[in-house]
Amino acid sequence: MPDFFLISGLFLSRAIDRDWHDYLDRKVWQLAPYVFAFAATVIAHRRGAARFLLGWALFEALMVMSGTSGVPVVGLGLGFLGAGAVVALAALLSTRDWAHPIRYAGENSIVVYLAFFLPMATTRTALLAFAPNLDLGVTALIVTAVAAITPLIFFALVKNSSLGFLFKRPAWARSEPVRRPRGQLLAAG
Repeated sequence: MPDFFLISGLFLSRAIDRDWHDYLDRKVWQLAPYVFAFAATVIAHRRGAARFLLGWALFEALMVMSGTSGVPVVGLGLGFLGAGAVVALAALLSTRDWAHPIRYAGENSIVVYLAFFLPMATTRTALLAFAPNLDLGVTALIVTAVAAITPLIFFALVKNSSLGFLFKRPAWARSEPVRRPRGQLLAAG
């Protein structure tokens, strides 16, 4: 057992009875202002951001090809740089009209998360059965594309139908009640 998990287990009893809002406040929400500030800086300085992305891609490729990326601390640093590159690219894409499909996918990422498995498994099984000699990279690309796009299509088809409940969080799983416009009555049932 890695030491990290052993040490984490020792402190689990001190943290397990805490409210999950405290955890989010300490770990997640504190980072959000920095991420949004970075994204705003990227949008304000697009050319510099494009140079950053190009430099990041070249540096990352160099580190991977040289085998240096496997060094633990280096790998962690490259991970942070990669996360910054993802935020920068997403911020740049958010300003472009032609990136609307990507924006739509991001706004509905929970839909992809909830419904990706069945199209992924079906596509993978079909490709391995009917095209076993297909390059694994191409297979992975096809499977990933189908697993990401199919749930979005399904969501668009069912969101205003009786199957729309498949993508709505039940009331018991909400951390705060659903806000309804004034004067709207709840349906009996």
